[in-house]
Amino acid sequence: MSVSSETEPLFVKVAECLYRNRSSGTYFAPVERKGKQIRQSLKTKTANWPCDGYETSE
Repeated sequence: MSVSSETEPLFVKVAECLYRNRSSGTYFAPVERKGKQIRQSLKTKTANWPCDGYETSE
C-alpha cells in the first residue's frame, strides 16, 4: 500500500450529505439504521446537479 493512499481519506465530502468514494467514484449519502450511521450507495458515478447547464446571475 502506498503512503499517499494511507493519508488520503477513502470518502471525499462533495457537498452537504454527499460523499464520493475516491477509488470507485461512486457517490454515497449518510443514513442512519438501527441507531448507527452508515453510508448508502447512490449507485451512480456521475453527479447531476440541479444547476448544471444553468448560469446564475449575481
